[in-house]
Amino acid sequence: MKRYALLILILFLMASLLPFAEPSEVLEDANTQNQTSGFYTAELVDSTPPIIKSSSTFSCSLANNEMKCWGNSANGQLGIGTLTSQSTPQPVSFGFGAYATEISLGYESHACAIINDGSVRCWGAGQFGRIGDGTGDNKQSPSPVAFMQNFASNTTATAISAGAQHTCAILNYGNVSCWGRGYGSAIGIPLNNYDQNSPQATNSLGVGRTAVNISLGYQFACAILDNGLVSCWGDGNYGQMGNGNTAANNPTPTPTNSFGANRTVVSIASGYDHTCVILDNGSVSCWGGNSYGALGRGTEGGYSSNPALTNSLGPNRTAVSISAGYSNTCVVLDNGEAKCWGYNGNGQLGDGTTTSQYSPTTVLMSSELRFSSIEISSGHNCAVFENGHATCWGSNTYGQLGDGSFSNNRIVPFTYATASRLEFTVWKIPQSKITLYLSVCKEPFLMT
Repeated sequence: MKRYALLILILFLMASLLPFAEPSEVLEDANTQNQTSGFYTAELVDSTPPIIKSSSTFSCSLANNEMKCWGNSANGQLGIGTLTSQSTPQPVSFGFGAYATEISLGYESHACAIINDGSVRCWGAGQFGRIGDGTGDNKQSPSPVAFMQNFASNTTATAISAGAQHTCAILNYGNVSCWGRGYGSAIGIPLNNYDQNSPQATNSLGVGRTAVNISLGYQFACAILDNGLVSCWGDGNYGQMGNGNTAANNPTPTPTNSFGANRTVVSIASGYDHTCVILDNGSVSCWGGNSYGALGRGTEGGYSSNPALTNSLGPNRTAVSISAGYSNTCVVLDNGEAKCWGYNGNGQLGDGTTTSQYSPTTVLMSSELRFSSIEISSGHNCAVFENGHATCWGSNTYGQLGDGSFSNNRIVPFTYATASRLEFTVWKIPQSKITLYLSVCKEPFLMT
């Protein structure tokens, strides 16, 4: 009875303070880990959608202005100052007052972020100049990209994409700059195949044209232009340019062939040697290499040098977000489901098998959960759900699933459990150092 009386007294005292409290904008550690299930999830304290990215052997997230990375760090690609792999998310520091607003992970071993002042920082493997800091050296912590060598001092970035061995950014005037390995003319400059360890201006996107989004593959790049069409440059051996030819070197951005009468592109994702886009009507069109059925047309092998629609996403279903990996692709649909196709050797398609799929195939999940975004790589997949949870599945050799282990590959994302999780609501009393943490059981958590 005394315990109940004490509990009532504590609740009464807390309630008396709430009228004077206001929601906090900062939560120093908003991360919780369910030790029973091994499922790692970031609890959100604001309405900003979290971002999660995956590379071949590591992953990173961005939520509440904090970036965290986990997995393989052999070249410093986690950005946390160590070469030791990590099986749980670790914070990446950009210095006092600086935080990432957009992140991109290279296919192999580097990562880049746009900072809140519009500058760019990259880290990890520096070979071929892919970090862009002018040195070509490996960096274990974020290093400023050297735009000042070829651009005005007020140059900032609005979008960024890291490929396997090169990186490109859209700048504040809508032009594009690339750096890193020049093989196949991937940098899009007149110097053709020469590597560049600092940002270079690409060739013209066309008279009056600017870029609004960009995505890099192995040694090529594709950008959505302000008119809703797409231009590509770099290695085109497998039809990556989408313009009907397979020329090896394409230093000048070239428009793809038509996506259909009056069709425009709203989202783009490039994999190892293929690209897929979401069109303005929600359908998906792909081109390039078709190993393991990466183009989603029901066939395997060969390539296609022209954009063409994938097989059906489902009756009356449309795509709202897209991601491309090694030879695989995933989309989130308008009903919150996700479908993937292509290479599935590590179970990264999330269909409960390790069999590659040549057409869009449903990712297994509870009907009570809806995907917000999904990110696929060569060996594993990560996703964010509308309730703020994030999870990964597939290969876990380097701890890239972020569940605290370096093994136990998973071929499905999770099963749904009936136990409750705790969600923290944070309140601060004005002009006081007192912070109240109210635990509220809101919904079932995810179990593996």
